[in-house]
Amino acid sequence: GDRYSDAAEVDIPVTEGDGYDAQFFYRQVRSPFDFSMERANGVVFDTHVRYGRVGYPLVAWVLSAGGQPAAVPWAMFAVGVLSLGAVAWVLALGARDARRSPWWGAVAVALPGVWFAAGRGLADPLSTALVGAAALALTRRRYGLATAAFAVAALTKEQAVLVPAVYGLWRLWELLVTRRRGGAGDAVPSDGDPDTVPPGFGVADLPWLVP
Repeated sequence: GDRYSDAAEVDIPVTEGDGYDAQFFYRQVRSPFDFSMERANGVVFDTHVRYGRVGYPLVAWVLSAGGQPAAVPWAMFAVGVLSLGAVAWVLALGARDARRSPWWGAVAVALPGVWFAAGRGLADPLSTALVGAAALALTRRRYGLATAAFAVAALTKEQAVLVPAVYGLWRLWELLVTRRRGGAGDAVPSDGDPDTVPPGFGVADLPWLVP
C-alpha cells in the first residue's frame, strides 16, 4: 500500500491504501537485521510488532541469497507454496498415525483462504505448517522438535503462541492430577506404556515453556 511503501523503491506491486503485511515482510527479507522505524528498502514499519515476526523473513532471506532484490518476491512466494505443501504433509502423517487416509492432508490446502495468504506473501502458511509440525511431534513424543517448531512459529506470527499455551494448561492439569494421586507411578497410562505422557515436570514441558 502506498501509505507505507514507495512504488519507486520496491519490486512488489503497490496499490492505494494500507496494503498487506507482505510489504513489511518484504522490507525484512531485504534487511532482516534492520530494526529502525525509519523507511528502509522503500518501506516504513507501521508498528513495533513487526520486529517480532522474523521467522518468515529469515527463511525467505536465505532462499533469496541474502535478500537479493530481484529474488525476494519469488522467495516470499516460494516460502508460501512450500509451507502449504508442508501443511498437507504434516496432516497426512497425522492422519496415517491415527489410522486414517493420508489424503486428509489435502483437505486444508484445498481451502481458498490458505492460497490467498500464500499469494499475498503473508506469514500464515509458514506459521500453520510449524504449528502442525509441533503438534505432530508432540503426538510422537519428540519434545525437542516440538519445542523448536512452536518457538519458530511464535517468532513467525505471535498468535501461534496460543497453541503451546493450551498445551501448557493441559500439562499443568496432568501435573496436578499426578500430585493428587500421590506420585508419578500412579500416572502411568492404562496401556502400560510409561513413555506415552511423562508424568513429572520435565522435558515434556519445554514445548510450552520455551515459546
